Amino acid sequence: MGKVTTIKLQFSEKLIAATVRADLVMTGMPGMTDHPPMKIAIGSALGKDGKSMTLIPKRALAPGTYRVTWSAAGADTHRKGSDFAFTVK
Repeated sequence: MGKVTTIKLQFSEKLIAATVRADLVMTGMPGMTDHPPMKIAIGSALGKDGKSMTLIPKRALAPGTYRVTWSAAGADTHRKGSDFAFTVK
């Protein structure tokens, strides 16, 4: 697997740019059973279609487990959000 340098989120409707928020946290590291959650510095960019967002970590992600938490509002102005986890090997 290559280096993880971006995370892309795809949405079913157009987002209101000013409402988009996302956080990336490293939740586990191989060989460290008591790894405390560590927030990762990211930049982000909304896609030209308004239906995607790319998270750009300041440096490639190290092996470990991560959680993305996001929130945004669509055209109806109702804020939605969720989170998901993934592993970098």
